[in-house]
Amino acid sequence: MAKHLEDFLDLSAEELKFYLQQRALPVSGTHSDLAARALVAFEQQIPVKKTAEDFAETLKNEHKRLLAKYEIEKDPLEMRLVGRPNEMAKDKPWQHLWLYFVKESVLD
Repeated sequence: MAKHLEDFLDLSAEELKFYLQQRALPVSGTHSDLAARALVAFEQQIPVKKTAEDFAETLKNEHKRLLAKYEIEKDPLEMRLVGRPNEMAKDKPWQHLWLYFVKESVLD
């Protein structure tokens, strides 16, 4: 692994930009600027930032974990809604879940 400025100077501009982009750092400037910024990022141990896909995957896994924990067999996010869309108030997001409960007689 690179430990000195010379090591980063040996990398191409594209490699340096990729390294910096993964850490959400600026990628503008000369090759020397990029190498210096990459060295500082390395020395400060700046972690790779999560992408939107990473966050989506984390949420998906958490959703599955909660379904299993509470023994919910039917995923509410995959169910068809009852009623017409224009009847569902936008300011009442719980209404979709309520209609599911009524349809499936979960509340009995």
